[in-house]
Amino acid sequence: MQVYACPHTVDGTDTLFAIVYDVTDHISAEAQNRRNTYIFFGVSAFLIAALVVLGALLLNSLRKLKAQNKEISEFNTLRQTHIDADSNFIWLKNGELKYVFVNKAAASLHSTEPEELIGCDDFDLVDKELAAHRQAADRKVLEQKTTLVEEVKSGDKVFKIKKFPVKLADGSYGVGGYTKDVTAEYNAKMQDQKTLHRNSILVELLTQEYHSTQEQLEHVLEESLKLTGSQYGYIYVYDEEYQVFELNSWSKGVLADCAVMEPASKQRLGETGFWGEVVRQKKPVIVNDFKAANPAKKGYPQGHIKVSKFMSVPVMMDGKVAAVIGLANKDADYDENDIFQITVLMNGIWNSIERRRRAKELEEVNLALQASKDQLQLLLDSTYEGIYGLDTEGNCTFCNKSCLHLLRYERHDQLVGKNIHRLIHHRRKDGTPIPVEECKIISSVLQGRGLHVDDAIMWRSDGTHFDAEYFAYPQIKDGEIVGAVVAFMDITERRRSEKEINYLMYHDSLTGLYNRRFFEEELDRTDVAANLPISIIGLW
Repeated sequence: MQVYACPHTVDGTDTLFAIVYDVTDHISAEAQNRRNTYIFFGVSAFLIAALVVLGALLLNSLRKLKAQNKEISEFNTLRQTHIDADSNFIWLKNGELKYVFVNKAAASLHSTEPEELIGCDDFDLVDKELAAHRQAADRKVLEQKTTLVEEVKSGDKVFKIKKFPVKLADGSYGVGGYTKDVTAEYNAKMQDQKTLHRNSILVELLTQEYHSTQEQLEHVLEESLKLTGSQYGYIYVYDEEYQVFELNSWSKGVLADCAVMEPASKQRLGETGFWGEVVRQKKPVIVNDFKAANPAKKGYPQGHIKVSKFMSVPVMMDGKVAAVIGLANKDADYDENDIFQITVLMNGIWNSIERRRRAKELEEVNLALQASKDQLQLLLDSTYEGIYGLDTEGNCTFCNKSCLHLLRYERHDQLVGKNIHRLIHHRRKDGTPIPVEECKIISSVLQGRGLHVDDAIMWRSDGTHFDAEYFAYPQIKDGEIVGAVVAFMDITERRRSEKEINYLMYHDSLTGLYNRRFFEEELDRTDVAANLPISIIGLW
C-alpha cells in the first residue's frame, strides 16, 4: 500500500487529507489502469484540496491584515485628534526640513489646513529672514542632536519654541517642534520687573536731594515714561478750590515734537477737553484708541503732537485732586497694571513732597515760637496738622485748633497743663497700656533728637482712636532741652487706601479671589522640604 497525506486547517480546525495506493507487484493490467485512474483523480483531489486550504489561509491573512490596517488607521486618527486638540503648535520636519505633519493650530498660523503644509519648507510659508532663522535653528538641532529652546516675540505675542531631534522610520533624523504661547507668563514677568523698577525709582527719588519740587517731579515724569514705555507726558498741579491746572513739567519729547511754542502754563478745568476728565471723574482714565469720537474732546491746536493712546492718573490727597500725570503714545495698550504702577509711584513721591513741605512748615513754626507766642498761635491755628508742645515732664504747653479738632476737644485748657501721653497715646490699638517710660516722644525729647513715626495710634476724648503719623522736634534754649513740638495728622484714610492697593495686588478686582501673583508667591513660600507632601490647586 502507498499513502499520500496532507495536513491543513480550516476555520481553526486541524484536518488531514490522505490518499492510499495499493502497489502490489502482481496486479492485472486492468487493475493497473484502474489504479492509474485512481491515482490521477486522487492527485487532482489533493491539488484541489491544497488550493482550497491555501485560499482559506490567504483569506484569513487578508482578514487579519485588514483588521490591523483598520486598527492602525483608527489609532492614527485618534492620535491626530488629540494633537489637533492642543492649542499649541506641534509639527515634525524630515532631514530636508520639509514638514511631515503639523497639527491644526500650527496650520492655522498660516491660515491653511494641515495636509496643505506637508512637503513644504519654511521658505514656502514665511519671509526669507524668518525662514532662514528657523532653518538655522533646525540645522543646529540635527547637527548636534540636541534640544533647543528659545523665546520669540511676534507682534504683541511671545512664543516659547522647543525643537528636538526625532529618529524617523528610515533611520534618518528629523526635527520635532512644540511651540507654546507664553504671552501671559512673559507679561507677568515684565510686570514684576516693572514693580522692581518702580520701587528702585521710589528709593532713588526719596533719598536724593533736589533743589526744588519741580526738579523732583521732572525726574518722576521721565521715569514714568520709561516705566510705561510712553512717548510723551506731563504733570500738572491742580488747585481744586479754584479749579485751575498749573503746569509743572512737560516731557522732553513734547517740547521737541510740538510746534506749539508755549503750552499754557495755567488752564481752568472748564477750558480743558478730554485730558480734564481725570479730575472730573477723580479716577484714572485710559483711552487706547484716541482717534475714536468722544464728546469730551475739543480737538488739537495747529502743530500740536498727535496722540494715539492716552492715560492719566490723579494724585489724591484727603479726597481732593492735588495733581495729575498724563502719559501718551505707548506702543501697546495701556492697562490696569500701568495705572497701578503710576498710582503707587506718584502717591509715594507726593507724600514725600508733602512731608518735606510740612516739615519745612514745622521748622518755620519753631522759629516763630522764639519771636511771639501770640503770632505763633495764630500761625499754628492756620495749619492743617495738629500741633502741640510739651515740656520735659510730658505736660502739654500749647496746642492749635487742628489738634483740638482731631482729638475732639473743645477748649485749649482741656489739654494744656495735662500729661499728653496719658491723654492721647497711653494705649495700643489692642488696649494694652503703654507706660510713660516707653513713650517714644518723651524719650526722643530727653535725648535731644527729632522723631518721625508713621504707625502710631492716638486716642480721642470720646474713647475712639485713629491711625496717626507724627513728627517730634526738641526745643533747645541756651543749649538746654526745654521741651518739644509735635505735629501729627490723621492717616486713617491713607492706611485704608494702602490696604486696598495691597489687596488688589493679590486679588482679582472683579471676583475678589486670590490672583496668580498670590499663587506664585505662596507656592514659593510653601514649596520647601519641611512642608512636603503638600498640594496646591489654583483655578483660573
